Amino acid sequence: MRGFQLLIGTITGSMIPVIGLLAASGILKGILTFFTFNVHLIDVKSTTYIIINAMGDSTFYFLPILVGYTAARQLKSDPIVVAAIAGVLVHPTIAALWSAPTRGMNTLFGIPLNANFFGIPIHIPQYTYSIFPIILPLG
Repeated sequence: MRGFQLLIGTITGSMIPVIGLLAASGILKGILTFFTFNVHLIDVKSTTYIIINAMGDSTFYFLPILVGYTAARQLKSDPIVVAAIAGVLVHPTIAALWSAPTRGMNTLFGIPLNANFFGIPIHIPQYTYSIFPIILPLG
């Protein structure tokens, strides 16, 4: 029971500093949707739309880095090292391996092994938009 309470405390303590950013991103995405689809003031193919959309998505996309940083501070770890590790997990080239074709690759318990690391087939999961993979190793 104590371990479960520690896990919940760590998750909530790590998310509280990020809640304002999540709310701001959601509001920004809502405003963008209003001006794009209701008022038709912004075209979805314009660079204005692309920039504002990236501003709204960035908090969610880089959530593992933000939460990893706050979780490391809460758990008295080095936040910069944890943020760097989370940065590797969401790096675009690593994220691209997740969606890479798995033709000719092996599977392990039905999970496609979609990459090779020094010749060893491994599975690269999708870490963007997630918080648990960066918090659990810290606890």
